[in-house]
Amino acid sequence: MKNRGEKGITLLVLVIAIIIIFIIAGITLRTGVETVSSAHFMSFQSELTMVQSKVNEIAVQYMRENKTLGANFTKYEEMIWEEKEQEIYNTKEVNEVLAKKASEKGVTIEALKQGFKICPKEYLQDELGLENLKRNYWINLEDTIVVALEECYYEGKNYYMLEQIDSSIYNVTYNNQITSEGSFDVETTQIASGFQVTIIPNHSKYVSKWQIKYKLQEEENWKIEENLTFRVDTPGTYNIQVLHSPDVDLGTKTITIKAGKMDEKGYYTQNSTINGRTKGTAFNPVIPKDFKPLEDNTTGGAIWGDGSTAPTREAVSSGLVIENKDGSQYVWVPVDGTEIKLSRYTFDTNGNSIVQSSNPITIEGDSFEEMETPLYGNTPALKLRAFIESVQNNGGYYIARYEASKREDGKALSIVSQGTPATNEQSTINPKMLWNKVTQSEASNACQNLYEGIQSDLINSYAWDTAIIFIQKYDSVVQNYSNRKDGNGTLKNTGNTQDIACNIYNMGSNCSEWTTEAVNNPDMQSVVRGADYLDNQKLTSSRIKTSTANTAYNVGFRSILYW
Repeated sequence: MKNRGEKGITLLVLVIAIIIIFIIAGITLRTGVETVSSAHFMSFQSELTMVQSKVNEIAVQYMRENKTLGANFTKYEEMIWEEKEQEIYNTKEVNEVLAKKASEKGVTIEALKQGFKICPKEYLQDELGLENLKRNYWINLEDTIVVALEECYYEGKNYYMLEQIDSSIYNVTYNNQITSEGSFDVETTQIASGFQVTIIPNHSKYVSKWQIKYKLQEEENWKIEENLTFRVDTPGTYNIQVLHSPDVDLGTKTITIKAGKMDEKGYYTQNSTINGRTKGTAFNPVIPKDFKPLEDNTTGGAIWGDGSTAPTREAVSSGLVIENKDGSQYVWVPVDGTEIKLSRYTFDTNGNSIVQSSNPITIEGDSFEEMETPLYGNTPALKLRAFIESVQNNGGYYIARYEASKREDGKALSIVSQGTPATNEQSTINPKMLWNKVTQSEASNACQNLYEGIQSDLINSYAWDTAIIFIQKYDSVVQNYSNRKDGNGTLKNTGNTQDIACNIYNMGSNCSEWTTEAVNNPDMQSVVRGADYLDNQKLTSSRIKTSTANTAYNVGFRSILYW
């Protein structure tokens, strides 16, 4: 009896043990399956994050360089990929995300779809250096949208995009570290449909997803954008904030978007008017490439505006100022052909003008002429006919705001000079110093070929006289400017005198100035214009003959620009 009992107990224990083993095996099998599924999903997240991060990283550079992302296919390959593309586009998960993005961007979902390109894993490895990819991708570079073309199924749902995944996964960082320190730069470019704004974050640890908040300064409500490149419809002054979270805020900047195409420092990247037109007029002048408009804080009442319209006539009449990267400033002289006509003039004692055009002007038996050939030994205007045609076609020209100072390369600057040569010895004229003691030919050479893409020259008699007409027409303070005198006895830095009219300095003071006008006199072939500090009889409109080779402390020069 005892043996049978022991065997029965042993059998029962064995059965129980087998049942327990099956239970444990079931649990282990289920846990193993779940572990594999979770690992598969985490692998998908990791790969998708890597691709999204790389696209975010290159988007600004590629857009700036007009580069595209996307493989080239044969016609047969295109048919296959288009079928796959449409299949992904029709999925509920992808369609919902794209519809939301299209709504935020203010476009149709079809318009958003047009920006996508197929990027197979082999192409992404060659183009972006992304290795060991398991999926192919559908990428919109402009809007930095990445869609996997092969889904990842996890816990009852198909995943294609990071936007479907919790934000703590989507907003990834390197080294799992986030710091609040950083800044950002802004670039703006005019495009056919408005203005493209590009945000360039500067952050010690790369964050894959930034939020951009922006609004026109006068508006109350902020707009939100999740792409580093986006479009605004109208020019104006904007407040822009860049942040990733309340703890990662790169701050707020105020920028002014103008219609002209310009770089981040406001210098124009091509010739353009303030409101974006390539063709200028007398009261909507072209701003040359590599120049920027100077606003009211430096130019009196000459306000260019925000680019939503052309400058006002009052602003143009006050003397609109532009500045080059070397600091040189020039003032626009509008020539509308009605109120102000381009010509050579003489003036009576009351400031009344007499049109002389191209006719020789006789003064005390000498004939003063503006010529294209060096008939009398002086250096003539580089392209006189081209200058006259330019003024007629573009509605004006730019005159140097200041008498010339010396540039490092021996060319003319139009700046507030940093020092004047001594008047009682043969002193050296250093860079940025007022430039006198120069021959007519040297002055002419110093004014030519100043800037790429725009003509420059020593001022001619047409430009000098028409500037006087402009000043006497529009400057409400200056009276009879053509007959202004100086003779104060002291040579001063340019811009440091009371002689300013329509934002132009010292045409009637400080130094007389070389021009390209000539005299039919074998001993005194060249002409200087304007009053100076040594002679209280010279006038702004004076024509003084002198030797082309003369160098004097009271004679300087200035340049003009046209195109």
